[in-house]
Amino acid sequence: MSVGWISGPPDRAQGAGYNKLRRDLLLAVHPDIFGNIAGSTDSEVLFHLALTFGLTDDPIAGIARMAGLSKQPPPPPACMSPRSR
Repeated sequence: MSVGWISGPPDRAQGAGYNKLRRDLLLAVHPDIFGNIAGSTDSEVLFHLALTFGLTDDPIAGIARMAGLSKQPPPPPACMSPRSR
């Protein structure tokens, strides 16, 4: 599975945005399975997100939630909001 804007090494134009997106997606992986991510490919992160969102219990819903998150990353944690600084 390849999502155009997330696959491949970041170039100078997308560097910071790519790194932030990848970080947000990695943080969304459930802590109990995070240690199972052995490589650095985007597909591995997306697979673990699908597992986080219920792939084993309801495959269609798990994939749909993963795809929705990878298109629209979650907002930063409250501790990172401008009000908390």
